[in-house]
Amino acid sequence: KGLKNAESNKRIDELLELVNLTADKDKKIGAFSGGMRQRLGIAQAMLNDPKLLILDEPTAGLDPRERIRFRNILSALSADRIVLIATHIVSDIEHIAKNVILIGNGNVLCQSTPEKLINEMKGKVYECVVPIEDMQSCMSKYCISNAVLEQDGYHLRIVGENYPENAVPCDTPTLEDAFLMYSGEKVL
Repeated sequence: KGLKNAESNKRIDELLELVNLTADKDKKIGAFSGGMRQRLGIAQAMLNDPKLLILDEPTAGLDPRERIRFRNILSALSADRIVLIATHIVSDIEHIAKNVILIGNGNVLCQSTPEKLINEMKGKVYECVVPIEDMQSCMSKYCISNAVLEQDGYHLRIVGENYPENAVPCDTPTLEDAFLMYSGEKVL
């Protein structure tokens, strides 16, 4: 990375602190968990303090605690640099991204802030309960973003203009709902 020895040692210590690996400084990388390796990768990328950081699927394979830790690190790093994240895990960027570009089949579907995309979804996300025997039919008719089996039937979250008569508008749309709406794909 072109750093002098004293400078690199100081920077390494700072970055290990940032990614919460100071206590593991002397461990072999082979003994690291997936989350630890991801955090170490960020530290390595940050050694020469780049102004642009590009990450591809940075939280893939991480448990929920590590994903949250990693998101918080990325949020902190974005204070004084541009951080580009390519991910399929929409919830990882919903609360930290300032700008989102939704891409489907290699095409830009839309570009906006998470807040605007979520606000655009108001009145386009519905919830309803359907009998167990109607679930197959619903899967072919509607864009279902979530289905939970309860005693009274399936509790569905449906995205789009097409929804069952008994559906009621959902008060809490998400960025994932926006992706489903813009991609126009049914989830089967």
